[in-house]
Amino acid sequence: MSAGGIYFLADEWKELKVGQELGIRLSGLSGYGAGPLFRSLRARATVLRVDDPKETGGSFAKAGVAARFSERPYFEVYRWLE
Repeated sequence: MSAGGIYFLADEWKELKVGQELGIRLSGLSGYGAGPLFRSLRARATVLRVDDPKETGGSFAKAGVAARFSERPYFEVYRWLE
């Protein structure tokens, strides 16, 4: 992931087309010495490229998808309370 876009692996890739708009959501826990933090990113993105898995590992491999953010991603960070 970068400021302008994202590259990810996808099992369900056959319906993805160049130019298609996607909703992206990433979330998880991380900690930097101050206790666990929950992070969430939401964004809209446009598919730039779909790397066919036949070129990278066979018919059951995941496809690589490159997408450019079409709006500024929304990012939340807050402390996870136990």
